[in-house]
Amino acid sequence: MATTKFLNQAYLAYFGRPADPSGLAAYASATEAQVLAAFSDSAESKALFNSPDTDNHINDIYQNLFNRDAEIDGLNYWRGEINSGRLSLADAAMAILNGAQNEDVTAVANKVAAAEAFTAALDTTLEVLAYVATPLLPRLAISWRRLTIRLIR
Repeated sequence: MATTKFLNQAYLAYFGRPADPSGLAAYASATEAQVLAAFSDSAESKALFNSPDTDNHINDIYQNLFNRDAEIDGLNYWRGEINSGRLSLADAAMAILNGAQNEDVTAVANKVAAAEAFTAALDTTLEVLAYVATPLLPRLAISWRRLTIRLIR
């Protein structure tokens, strides 16, 4: 079963935003593989990562997770994993998150902590209802990214 920590990481990797309480509840009994399949195939994730080619898709993931462009070695590595078939494009976001190194580990840890705190703070019906999946969430993901950049710096 998917843990809350895993779900928060997956929300950041695939949607660029904190989890919503109904999503945490809905996926609590799912396996990690089921979560990744559902998230990578979702309209929200496709709207956030709509790059037509592998390199741009990888770079979009780096921007989402680490607030920076992919370094050339990382871009070459992840492209090689995807092109060889060892990793699917759908699984790339979580693989890149899990492969974070150096200061990227700190960036991800800070984002996960902030996301967990945000979701935990949704403690009234009005707050929960205000934070549901809508067509505005891709824009919220961009705002969330900007906010976490400020918090990390």
